[in-house]
Amino acid sequence: MNKDKNRKGMVQIDFIIATVIFISIFATIVYTVSTYTQTAESTSSIEMLTDQVATILSVSDYGVVPGNWTGQETLYRMGLTTKANRFEIAVINNASFLINSSHSVANLVNELVSFNYTTMGLRNIDINSTEIYSGSSEVQYQIDVDKVTFKTDINANAMKIFQIYFDDDSNFTSRSTSVTGNNNITETIYPIEILKLIQYKQLQALNNSDYATVRDTAGTGEFLLTLTDTTTSETFFTYGAEVPRSGDVVAMQRYVLFQNSTGGIRNGRLLAQAW
Repeated sequence: MNKDKNRKGMVQIDFIIATVIFISIFATIVYTVSTYTQTAESTSSIEMLTDQVATILSVSDYGVVPGNWTGQETLYRMGLTTKANRFEIAVINNASFLINSSHSVANLVNELVSFNYTTMGLRNIDINSTEIYSGSSEVQYQIDVDKVTFKTDINANAMKIFQIYFDDDSNFTSRSTSVTGNNNITETIYPIEILKLIQYKQLQALNNSDYATVRDTAGTGEFLLTLTDTTTSETFFTYGAEVPRSGDVVAMQRYVLFQNSTGGIRNGRLLAQAW
């Protein structure tokens, strides 16, 4: 009898142990499948958000879309980029470049430098978008129809390089100011190069548009665009919804050139976030 009772007890213990093992294995399988499913769903969501944020970030790649995001056209991308132009002018104060060869090379004050867009073969441009730099410093200039004049001080046997930017369809007001001085040197104008930058006029147009319309016609989810001036670290422009406190948020950024509100050319970082 004792042996039978012992056998029954052992069978019950074995059953309990087997049941515990089964439950443990089953729970592990359920957890693994559930975790895999959640991971797969999360990965799929992140991949989708990555595609969306890449699409949104393409605003720095493409030109302007006709209609300015009114929702009246099919919007495949939000174009903010314009083709701008840049060329350089060298002012060299030595005997080879003196207009009057009988003059001696000397330090010059208020030396006039000028260029003419029409003479350079440039027509249908927005002259008010002209921006002139000496290094990182902006240079004031005077506009006379299609001629632009500025001035500089330059020492004997020295050379200065100026960068000139302009585009063809901006909406800046004239910043022409009176410039006086003397013209002693023949300047050297280098070939024009084309570059892409984010146009201030298009930032204005996007800022004045309805976010929901832009979001829906572009076929994206919620997003936020942030343009930061990398020189000053100041946020120059934001557009979109508020980033949520929790959940998957995918962000991408790229470095761009952009026009500020006065036509200045700035180095920027465009950050796109989607969720």
